[in-house]
Amino acid sequence: MSTPSIEIASYDPSVYQSFQDFPEVAQAFRARKGKHFINTVRELYLRHNVENTFGVGLVHRHFNLAVDERLVQDGKVSTPWKLERVNNTNIVPSAWAFRNGALYPYEFELVSEGSKAPDLPPAFLRDLHALLVKNGYQDLLGINTYHKGPSHEERTEGRANILTEIVGDPASDHTAPASWAFSRSADGPPETQVVVKCDTKCDWYLDGEGILAPKVRRKL
Repeated sequence: MSTPSIEIASYDPSVYQSFQDFPEVAQAFRARKGKHFINTVRELYLRHNVENTFGVGLVHRHFNLAVDERLVQDGKVSTPWKLERVNNTNIVPSAWAFRNGALYPYEFELVSEGSKAPDLPPAFLRDLHALLVKNGYQDLLGINTYHKGPSHEERTEGRANILTEIVGDPASDHTAPASWAFSRSADGPPETQVVVKCDTKCDWYLDGEGILAPKVRRKL
């Protein structure tokens, strides 16, 4: 008996609003040993030859959105756009989450005229969903479009989400991996790149072993 295809649904404001903030999602991911599971996800991406088109990321929200708003990335800044503006601009989905057996877009990006979102192969969606469900990650990990380039730090200021290119590998106790991409190597094992590190608003920190943990606040 064949596995049914995954429905690609339309944007649902209630789905976005159900997402947790990044620190909570990152903590749950760490508790489930997600760092090691990413290698299993990489194998699936490479098997389906989608590593140059899609990445995988922690599903989270940056701030609340009204029912008639969508989170749209223009360059390195994502802000809420009113639905009327979205409907009259070349906006395409850029991030998707699995919920209730379907795939929902929840973030968007401004693209050049005539461009469109990449196709999501049905077999890839079916196998990825099955893998996430089997291992208990269907509420934490989703799909995003991948644009080859350097890694970025992501921070939220008010109702704007801002990407800043990471130069070198600066030590930081207030970011944690949020998005990954994969690549093949002609003369070695496949590689995993942390594409985005998310600012945790200093409520959490990476300890000496790279584990996200809550900060202890002093009583005043």
